[in-house]
Amino acid sequence: MPSLTELNLKCAHFGIVGASNLTWDDLSRLCPNLKDLNLFEPCKSLTLEKLRQITTQLPFLESILLPQEMLESDIEKQLGDELIIELEQRKFPIQL
Repeated sequence: MPSLTELNLKCAHFGIVGASNLTWDDLSRLCPNLKDLNLFEPCKSLTLEKLRQITTQLPFLESILLPQEMLESDIEKQLGDELIIELEQRKFPIQL
């Protein structure tokens, strides 16, 4: 999958024991040229902190689409706002 540049996931099983042997940390190895990551349903194993870590491992990433349900609590909204600012200030900005 190294040539994959866009990944659309409706039901992501990364990091879910019993459903997959893969973790979110494997994404950069599987899709090193990923530009667009689109999640259409929340994934319990993907936190905003884990997302922040993943973005540092994907040098070509340009945009991330997350479901609204991942940003419902006040804490999640605050972390999301902080992550947006951080991603936009990078040498190669990432749109969240």
